[in-house]
Amino acid sequence: MLFAFLITISASITSIAQTIKIDHDESARRITFGNEKLTLTFNYTLTAAISRLIVNGQDVISGEAGIYSMIRTKDSRYSTLHLQSNPTVKVSGNTITVDGIAYGDSNLSIMETWTFNITNTEIRFDIARKTSKDIVAEEISSPVFIFDSINTWEGAYQDYGGLAWFYLFNKQRDTYGVYSKTSEFWNSKTGNGLTISVTAPKDHVTMKYTRTENDQLAYTVSPTSTEMQLRFDADTKRRRYVRDTTDVWAPINIPAGTSNQSIVLSHFNFEEKFGRGNLKGINQQQVSSVLNTIARIGVIGKKHFGGNSWHTPYGPDLLARTIHRTDGSRHQ
Repeated sequence: MLFAFLITISASITSIAQTIKIDHDESARRITFGNEKLTLTFNYTLTAAISRLIVNGQDVISGEAGIYSMIRTKDSRYSTLHLQSNPTVKVSGNTITVDGIAYGDSNLSIMETWTFNITNTEIRFDIARKTSKDIVAEEISSPVFIFDSINTWEGAYQDYGGLAWFYLFNKQRDTYGVYSKTSEFWNSKTGNGLTISVTAPKDHVTMKYTRTENDQLAYTVSPTSTEMQLRFDADTKRRRYVRDTTDVWAPINIPAGTSNQSIVLSHFNFEEKFGRGNLKGINQQQVSSVLNTIARIGVIGKKHFGGNSWHTPYGPDLLARTIHRTDGSRHQ
């Protein structure tokens, strides 16, 4: 009996271990890795980029410029899609370390190290960046995720209770910026969900979502040492939803030196996490849709609430501006 029990335990442990996979093709400078629910492909031929992301069997990112780092200044654009030399990749157990991600020019040198740690339930993606001098960045993407379509996900829930609802991104270049450290992307039709959580010690984290000119979804993570400010509206700096531009955030000073952040990716089942159960006598799907979207969209930020129209001049925070002016309190 004891022998049979030990065999059962051993088989169970082996089964769990086999959900982690790492396939390194050194000649092609490509490495594919992941677990049962997530699979990523990383390319490093004069580039450092994730070219493919599969979530629970569904391709959500498929392109050479899938996930990468980028800094844009007033005069230049630098990214890990164009490196000065090939980085080095080391695999140790369930950890992948990418060193020597060097990009920039004679005016600015940027060096990054990427580390991927794979477990049975999640993938942690660490980025350490060093910049050679102080700069003013028009945009910082650390990183940016280019999902295949604006319809890949229906929306993304935020850590403050609101959401980015991609149904409302009805024009190319529509952009929405939020102060959040977590995005929970979901699609009720496929049942797939992808949680992306960001930790940046001593840093502030902002995110933005853009419908690209190719009708893809660009999701940008921006950790900064000081809080980023919204670019538009000289009086309140509150316009979070902008049209015909991707510059929702104002330029920000990035000091020379090193910054660190961790991004954790994990899968969830939409119905298990956000389903409302079996509702008798009413349309369960419609009620769930209302509670998961319309009921959330008025939550603009922490202690900041408004209406549910993004297509007024101030997006959904028009009501919040009215409340702010009538009761004298501040809602952000």
